[in-house]
Formats: sequence, structure tokens, C-alpha cells
Amino acid sequence: TTSKETALLSAATTSKETALLSAAQKRRDTEIAQLRDAQQKLLEAATAVQSYAWYVDRDTRLRASISEEQWHASREFVESAVIRAQELRALARTLPTDELRDSYVAVERLIMRVVRGSDDDTFDAWHEDVSGPQPDTITRAINATADAIKRLYDT
Repeated sequence: TTSKETALLSAATTSKETALLSAAQKRRDTEIAQLRDAQQKLLEAATAVQSYAWYVDRDTRLRASISEEQWHASREFVESAVIRAQELRALARTLPTDELRDSYVAVERLIMRVVRGSDDDTFDAWHEDVSGPQPDTITRAINATADAIKRLYDT
């Protein structure tokens, strides 16, 4: 082969490698953006369930059966928490790893246990979760998301 052919072949190879690197970078950037969006949804869900736990009267919050008056007083907190939980459930299916999917579903389940209440006077799902083994359910999901984002930045 001539030096001109070698130069053309080298340029074509370099161009192809550049295109592949560019595509990989775009894919990584898209994955990071997806995880950041998921992280934001997770934080919104955490805020919703925390607001419910902090601002809804304990007697109302811990009961499975409440009066219409109690329902109207707590409705905005219940709706916000349930909607955010449903968003997490849908989002979990799109996450790239089993660990992330499982951690988001665990948060969704926690939220639903908290808003569902119980007629057992001793059970408080929120207190049980945040007072139990650490990190708690929400923190585990936040940490798993942050770790996944960091891994992508490190590649």
C-alpha cells in the first residue's frame, strides 16, 4: 500500500473511533441525566412522605379507618405521597440495575404502608423504618442512585 492509502485508512479508523467515543459519551450523558431525573423524583417522594409523617395528626396518620373530617384535613398530604409513590413504581421499571429497581420499589412500598395506616395501636411504619437499621429505606435508595451516578462519572 502507498503512504496515501495508509493515511486514508488511518484517518478512517480515527474517524470511526471518534464517532464511537462520541456515541459512548452521549449514551453515558443520557444515563446520567436519566439517573438525575430519577433522583429528583425520589427526593420529591421522600419530601411527600416526610411531610405526611410530620404534618398529619398522629392519630389520623396511624389509623387505617379515619373520619371524613380527618380525610379532608390530611387529603393533600395523602394524595401527594400516593402520587409520588406511584411515580416511583413506574420509574423503577426503567432503572438500569436490579439494586436501583429494588430500592425504588422499597420506597414506594414504605410510602404506601405509611399512608395506609393500621388499626394496630402499636404500629407506626414511618417510625419503624427511620428508627430501624440504618441507613433507612429512603436513604438506601438515595445512596444507590448517587453511587450509580458516580460510577458513570468515573467511566
